[in-house]
Amino acid sequence: MKKTIKNILGIMNGTSLDGVDLVLCKKNGKQQISYKSHAALKFPPLLKQKLLKATQNSLSSGEASLLSHE
Repeated sequence: MKKTIKNILGIMNGTSLDGVDLVLCKKNGKQQISYKSHAALKFPPLLKQKLLKATQNSLSSGEASLLSHE
């Protein structure tokens, strides 16, 4: 049986909305997972402000709609 190797990217941001954290892992065919790399990216100030407004239900429906494309 062929063992499939997969790269897995985990993405998350916390409640502070400072940015997004990423981690790249590799899963071999034996169900073993190994760490490859990571990165932490800061949100631009304007995007952070809009995200914070969204958590407080302070965005109009139009603003919320546009936010999903930023």
